[in-house]
Amino acid sequence: MISGLGFSSFQAGAALVPIPLAMAILSPFMGALSDKIGARPLLIVGPMLIAVGCCLMLFVGEGSDYWRAILPSLGFFALGMVACAGPLTSAVLTAATAAHVGAGSAFNSTAARGGGLFATAAVGGVFSSSGPALIEAFHRAAMVGAVLAVAAAACLTLFAIEGPRKPSPQESAPS
Repeated sequence: MISGLGFSSFQAGAALVPIPLAMAILSPFMGALSDKIGARPLLIVGPMLIAVGCCLMLFVGEGSDYWRAILPSLGFFALGMVACAGPLTSAVLTAATAAHVGAGSAFNSTAARGGGLFATAAVGGVFSSSGPALIEAFHRAAMVGAVLAVAAAACLTLFAIEGPRKPSPQESAPS
């Protein structure tokens, strides 16, 4: 945003505030919604919202207006992240037996950190560009993000569990 769109460092940092703000405000509501309808619908809708946000990023270019080009894309992206984050953690931990909840939590954290590492490495390729090539690299990265989000939604549609795992009689019996 600084070199590609001419934002100041403050403006570039402030431009990204909607993502953590949405997560902080809306996550409790998504948790409650996940409890009512299950994680699966949210884990399908979330990546689709992320894909819409990534597609809207294709309209960001030199001279783009924050309110008309950047904020809408970040808004959809943020809503998608909110729809995924809590329900995914809940689904992973609910699917684990009582003896394996720690391992499930560790796996979930490791996968999240691995995804962040991959994204950081991919963004490095975008930031190594400058001028018009920077916008082009950003658009390519947004397209890849959209395709991966749709692929995630498709996988979750086909393979995600239907609802919370029922504890076995041995787990529900008092010890």
